[in-house]
Amino acid sequence: MHIVGDLNDYHVKLAKFKGEFVWNKHDNEDELFFIIKGTLLIKFRNQDITLNEGEFLIIPKGIGHLPIAKKSACDVN
Repeated sequence: MHIVGDLNDYHVKLAKFKGEFVWNKHDNEDELFFIIKGTLLIKFRNQDITLNEGEFLIIPKGIGHLPIAKKSACDVN
C-alpha cells in the first residue's frame, strides 16, 4: 500500500493485492474502492458486488465487507 496524497485529513492510498483480505468495517469513515486494473469482488453480509476497471464503490462507515481479488487487482481507497 502506498499513500499518494491527503484529502480532508484522510490518506488516499494505492493498493495492489491478490486473494482474500479480511472481514472489516470502519466505524468513523466511509471507504472508497476505485478499480484501476483488474476485478475486485466485495462481499457483504447480504450481497456481493463485483467491480471492474474504471468502476468504484463507496462503502458507508460501519458496514462490514470482505474484498477479494482472484487475480492481482489495484484499487485506490
